[in-house]
Amino acid sequence: MNRYEKQELFRPIGKEGQTVLQTKTAVIAGVGALGSALAHQLTRAGIGRLILIDRDVVEKSNLQRQTLFIEKDSEDMIPKVFAAKERLNAINSSVNIETHFKQITGHNAETLLKDADVVLDGTDNFETRYILNDVCMKNNIPYVYGGVAGSTGTVAVFLREKTCCLRCLLGGRKSGETCDANGVIMPAVEITASYQTVETLKILIDQSNLITPTVLTFDVWNRMNMETKLPLSKSDCPVCIHHLYPALQKDFLEAVVLCGRKTVQLSTNRIFNLKQLETELAMHHPVLTPFLLRVSVNGLDVAVFKDGRIHVKGTEDTKIAQEMYDEYFARLVYE
Repeated sequence: MNRYEKQELFRPIGKEGQTVLQTKTAVIAGVGALGSALAHQLTRAGIGRLILIDRDVVEKSNLQRQTLFIEKDSEDMIPKVFAAKERLNAINSSVNIETHFKQITGHNAETLLKDADVVLDGTDNFETRYILNDVCMKNNIPYVYGGVAGSTGTVAVFLREKTCCLRCLLGGRKSGETCDANGVIMPAVEITASYQTVETLKILIDQSNLITPTVLTFDVWNRMNMETKLPLSKSDCPVCIHHLYPALQKDFLEAVVLCGRKTVQLSTNRIFNLKQLETELAMHHPVLTPFLLRVSVNGLDVAVFKDGRIHVKGTEDTKIAQEMYDEYFARLVYE
């Protein structure tokens, strides 16, 4: 039997749409809760190529809502993109899955997203979302936004010259409800991802004319839904009107509090030699894995990645994280 028989019987897709879908490339930025659900759904739908980008490894607290991961992934601290690819290949081996274990920055984003027919937002911070927004608006790539906190999900699609951009909608703000303060439940994640996937399928089979230019917000716990029309582009928007793309002018993020983790991420412009760093920090009993070095200093659990990122777990105070960096890492220069 045809693997996609039931999907092809759905008239808006049909055999023609299924054939087109198998020629398309989607980028999923962030392979946590939303990203896992998005990757799962698009893989089963039979997309041709899926590019997964994520900076993080699997942790035990992820397992409650991040459906592509298992306990052994967290025990071995496997990067999310690698664990996801393994599961997805087992689900549908015909999908070409490409992985990037790295932070999305203003410096590398255009390269990472250059082949995308659509970009799906699975991130958990607005610094990265504004980078995605700027790349997509600059290069005319549809950007499918999604966000979840508590039991509430939000979905919107941003299309150059057809809608405003994310910066217009939010005015450049980076605040709002997060899973740090509100937690998150899996049903809200799955429903948000489902709405994102539906809009993505419309885009990929050339039916983006069916996308309604609105922001959909819903609360699954209280069974509430609200849909508001996307506003017009603001006359002073640096992205839509002046084509300046401010998020792409930064080479890296300096300090970001990671959602729901009590963790600060420090991003540097260095490449760390983890083996050398293990020697330098020997008195602190470092643990070296194929993907990162983990060490405990000043009561903080610190994970160091080769690409210059440092996760400082145990605080949400960026000043404390910076002081730890200055004391233990600033004097060390590698590669």
